Amino acid sequence: MEMSPTPSRATSQTLDSLFHLRPTYSNDSTERDRRALPQVPNQGIAISTENGDALASTENFGEALPEDRLIPIALPEGYEELNARPLVLENWVLGIILSFNFLSLAAVVTTICRAGKDGQYRTTYGDIRYIVRYVPSIVGTVSQLSSRAIFFAYARIDPYLSMADSKDGRVRRHTTGDRSVGTPYLPSGAYPEHPFRVGRYLRFGAIMSQFVTSFLTAFKSGFLSSTALLNGEYVVTVHPILGLTLIGIYVVNMAVMLWILGALSSSITGLKWDPVTIADQLALFHATNVLDDFEELEHQPEKLAFKILQKREYRIGYWIRGADEANIVYGIGRATAGTVKQDERNITAVRERGIRRRIPLHRGERSDQVLETSCSGTLHVAFCRCRQAYHSSKYPHAHNPVYARWAILFWGAFVYFALGFYAYGFWKRVDDHDFSIKNRLYIHHPNNTAPQPGIDTNATAVAGQSWIDVGSLRPGAAHDLILYVLLFRALPVYIASFFAVGFMGNVDLGVRFSQPFANMFKKEASAEDTILLNYVWGIPGAVTIEALKRKHLKVAWFSFLNLFNAYFPILVSGLFTITNTGPRIVFHVDDVSFYLCFVFVVIYSVSLPFAWPRRKRLLPRYCYSIADTLSLCYASSLMQNTALNISARNVTQRHLESRLFLQEEKLGMGMFTGRDGNRHFGFDHCYRRNQRDENVSHVRHASRKLWRYEVGHDPLEEDLEHT
Repeated sequence: MEMSPTPSRATSQTLDSLFHLRPTYSNDSTERDRRALPQVPNQGIAISTENGDALASTENFGEALPEDRLIPIALPEGYEELNARPLVLENWVLGIILSFNFLSLAAVVTTICRAGKDGQYRTTYGDIRYIVRYVPSIVGTVSQLSSRAIFFAYARIDPYLSMADSKDGRVRRHTTGDRSVGTPYLPSGAYPEHPFRVGRYLRFGAIMSQFVTSFLTAFKSGFLSSTALLNGEYVVTVHPILGLTLIGIYVVNMAVMLWILGALSSSITGLKWDPVTIADQLALFHATNVLDDFEELEHQPEKLAFKILQKREYRIGYWIRGADEANIVYGIGRATAGTVKQDERNITAVRERGIRRRIPLHRGERSDQVLETSCSGTLHVAFCRCRQAYHSSKYPHAHNPVYARWAILFWGAFVYFALGFYAYGFWKRVDDHDFSIKNRLYIHHPNNTAPQPGIDTNATAVAGQSWIDVGSLRPGAAHDLILYVLLFRALPVYIASFFAVGFMGNVDLGVRFSQPFANMFKKEASAEDTILLNYVWGIPGAVTIEALKRKHLKVAWFSFLNLFNAYFPILVSGLFTITNTGPRIVFHVDDVSFYLCFVFVVIYSVSLPFAWPRRKRLLPRYCYSIADTLSLCYASSLMQNTALNISARNVTQRHLESRLFLQEEKLGMGMFTGRDGNRHFGFDHCYRRNQRDENVSHVRHASRKLWRYEVGHDPLEEDLEHT
């Protein structure tokens, strides 16, 4: 039945209560131009265009209406507590890791105390040199990796902790965006000063502790040194100054872990389950009224999310949606939904050919001058297929997540320098004989140490005046080594640890994170291969196997390499032993460590070029936070997908995964028309059904060649490739 183009007064009032303008934005000329466009809100109305495409319903894109207002409520009766957390943050896991660190601390204290005033042990046990060379580094690496896992996991759930209600059931006030959805957590050490500025002191303490523990393996490697004497005896020397440093690191590390344990015991996360996939994060915003907040992130890709959202407020938990108290929803939202006040005198309700919208009228205009029944050159309905302009000052495939491209060049220089160093070592056959350098770091040499050509020299230390001698820079044959141990053992181990565990770990994390977007680049991909991929926070080893099954070779390789990265600094710590002969410092190379380190360096030199991100892995923003990910899909039809609704009482992660899997929807990365009728870059459903029940393309890829284009350009047809 044909609708009248001029609605009755009652119909107009009804429509006025249902539809509204999108919220206004500040000061940018582009925003002023965009505000002039009429928007299509959603109240479950099927919208059709002139070319016959039926478009899915869209959500409200502005001030909340009575039907969409969210009222925060405490945990409803019969609902499970919202306190899911990562496995590594469970109390029993934290207890095990704390116990291991306590035992390591006790071992350091015991070793220093039992060494006596001369700081040495003597033994005829031949394998003591291997124990001294490798065991401390292994223990330090385990402590470092376990602490890193805890701090990573806490950084990931800290935004949710800040938005959740109190554990006693009281509804908490909203938290600002710079403390929640906008706070950087990927990688965990991004913008380390930010948590301190916004009052998240535990998160700041975790970042500082993560930095301190990065020295753990290096100082562990120099804590003990061994020397073989001519009589077959071995002298193990303890360096108390490094031991006291290790004690300080362990104390700080354990204090932060206890702080995390206490914080988690006295609060809840607000989560039904650990959000490990993109779909898990999107589901938290399905019933939300805050999606409009992320538009500014799309238009200002160089501005950090926590700066844009610092005045916005968010809460995670249960809500009553609208006036019906039985309509309980779950997710991240805001009780005071909109603050934009609109002049009802300048708004007319339009209903034409099934399209309903409210359009601002300029003074002196007649209503029939702004009636829109279909897409035009400047006005578009939601999710249309028109090729409209998308102006951006920057190409969207610009930033690589987690790690910067310049870091590959920086660390590549170190790797290829190390490769040259090993090639020189092979040429000189340093693995077959010792080499030495002149002792230039000390002016005085001990009188009881005679210069000899071999390494079997007097390694007896001068007894200190105190029980624990921290003055290990005094001129003694054994204690003279401390600066050389720091320079030639601790420093290389720290660089190796920072590179292998730190940077290569971030490369692995970045490749995992970008794989869903790479799968959607220029082609359609299933939800199983995109938003349901659990690569970022998956179990080590299991990610490698899953990636091999899906033929994601880059993820498989770097995740496999990451399983062995921690061994590299351990091998570097045992690369050679150092002996002070007086005027010269003698290095004895361990051939096994030498060859294994060489294998690692060769593998890294081959792998680093493949770490350079291709265009399909680049995104408009550095994805540090939850908000950065939402900026790619906030206006998409995907956010309207009922499969993302996790508000039901007994819904689980398996329900969410199963619903998305059974829909068999294809997703693509590119340009699409959003629910506001404007062009966006991000990911969405590749196809939509028209009135003839036919799948029509919805997402299009734009090449770099004609990124800035105008409507009607002839090359546009060639430039846009259907996903």
